[in-house]
Amino acid sequence: MPAQITRPGSVGVVSRSGTLTYEAVDQLSRLGIGIGQPSCVGIGGDPVIGADGVGRLDVRAAIETHDGANIYVSYTGVLHMTENVVQALSGGRLTEFGETYFYVSPRFETGDPRYAWLNGLFVLSQGRVGPLRVEYRVFEVR
Repeated sequence: MPAQITRPGSVGVVSRSGTLTYEAVDQLSRLGIGIGQPSCVGIGGDPVIGADGVGRLDVRAAIETHDGANIYVSYTGVLHMTENVVQALSGGRLTEFGETYFYVSPRFETGDPRYAWLNGLFVLSQGRVGPLRVEYRVFEVR
């Protein structure tokens, strides 16, 4: 995992994803809500790519926030493995949002009352990919 994406803190990330774990850690660092994660364990969950060229995602992660809350995050989605995506993942440029069909639906679960508001959210995310990186725009559906 690239060291430049982690931040000091008390979060341990456990994820079923390989490459996508990098993005989870990077996004947590940039959320601005004090979630730093000096450690991360990837336990699988990369896309299963079908004969139709569609990557089907099934990712899970457990995080501990800087203030001791535990949050479980899971998401499923699809990523069309176009030539641009394959080139981006193998060291090319970062794709633009909307350049490829890449959508996920994250779900959050926690028993901690300080973060209980996450339990009721329904969000959809649009993704883009690049070398050792995945980024999401996350939208709350109201």
